[in-house]
Amino acid sequence: LPCEIEKGRTYILKLNATLGNRVYDSGRKQKMILQVFPSNAKVEINGMSMSLDRNGICEQEFSFGVYDVMVSASRYHTVRKQIEINDPNKAQHFNISLKQAFGWLQISGSGDEKLSIDGRPTTFVPNKKIELMSGHYKVLLEKPLHQPYERSIEVQDSVVCKIEPRFVANYRELEFKVYNEAE
Repeated sequence: LPCEIEKGRTYILKLNATLGNRVYDSGRKQKMILQVFPSNAKVEINGMSMSLDRNGICEQEFSFGVYDVMVSASRYHTVRKQIEINDPNKAQHFNISLKQAFGWLQISGSGDEKLSIDGRPTTFVPNKKIELMSGHYKVLLEKPLHQPYERSIEVQDSVVCKIEPRFVANYRELEFKVYNEAE
């Protein structure tokens, strides 16, 4: 440093830092209020974790400059964006709502079917929505005395995929005729 440091004193160091080709002016600051949904999301600003309150709000003062913000949460699509801090007179508000990376599967039935999704047995309740991550699945329904019902489906973000299976009978009804009142 260009000056002597004395004990028992407070010093303020002002830096103009460069990150890549970005310049941050620590002499000028602004409050940023970031509102995030879902409220349990993970927020990183320039690679540093930020904490959210229970309502999904992060309030922090930042030096003037451009910041990389990444918001992620389980079962949601990650959002990456740049935010510029450049107004010393008022706080900047940003809202980031993550989009669901899941949908639902709804199957009609009588209740005596057994369900497997991608080979994993799954509890089946007719017409109850089953939450699944977006993607492709193989659905297998087995019903007593019927041929198995198999179908490939695609679950899309925030959409209910409905299946109304038509089972083919796998049994026969026989009629016996007897003579002279035989049993």
